[in-house]
Amino acid sequence: MATVNSITETIALKVSGTAFSASMTGSTVTPQNGANFTEETQTIATSATALAIGTQIVTLGYLMIKNTDATNYVDIATDDAMAHLIATIKPGKCAYIPSPGGTTALWAKANTAAVQIVFLAVEA
Repeated sequence: MATVNSITETIALKVSGTAFSASMTGSTVTPQNGANFTEETQTIATSATALAIGTQIVTLGYLMIKNTDATNYVDIATDDAMAHLIATIKPGKCAYIPSPGGTTALWAKANTAAVQIVFLAVEA
């Protein structure tokens, strides 16, 4: 019997203050149709830079990006003109980005100065 890879998504968001508190969590486990993934560290320029996802991932399903820069944010888009933004990742923050349907490549662009990101891309 063949082993099936699985993808686990766990997301949590919590806000609290002196008179209020709210939180929401969600978690799912999905069988992975493909078997490929890549974890990379990449420098993103102030011009559109293709994410180095690689050719082994045929259908991008899941993407987590961490902006390791302390000052500059990075935009993520589905086109090299950066016209179709799907996320802005602030300095030191992470973003979980479910891949938009049919996406085969993503671009990133840093503001003001180049930034370094770390990402995990998983085939659907």
